[in-house]
Amino acid sequence: MTASPQHTRHRRTVRRAVVSVLAVVGLAGALPACSPPSTSQDEDAERVEYFDFDGGDLQVDNDYSDVEVDVEHDGSGTVTVREYRMVVGTSADEPEWTLTGGSLDLGRPCASTVGFCQVSYRITVPEGTTVTLADTIDGEG
Repeated sequence: MTASPQHTRHRRTVRRAVVSVLAVVGLAGALPACSPPSTSQDEDAERVEYFDFDGGDLQVDNDYSDVEVDVEHDGSGTVTVREYRMVVGTSADEPEWTLTGGSLDLGRPCASTVGFCQVSYRITVPEGTTVTLADTIDGEG
């Protein structure tokens, strides 16, 4: 017995719908509640950089990323930046980070509009440093 063309089309439509639903469920499972990447473990950092800093005021320029600030009590005179990523279906950019005067520019790590990219930072500053966080778009505050 042979299935009618209409019956075969119906099966294909149902099969495509099932595959689509499974793809959506799989993607949803890959994005655990869209929470920012955890900054609790140093070894989980994707990238770490150190900058000499005299202290005082530090403005952190970043593009819509979560920033956690810690204070270093050892008198090192160093700003440490740790980056944590959660990326699905794309790749994060690695902009050059710069510390010029009192301004730390973290660039734009998630410039792509394809996929999912979320970045968090943990910045450690010398004791006595006042930190101001500024959300920017392409360097404009």
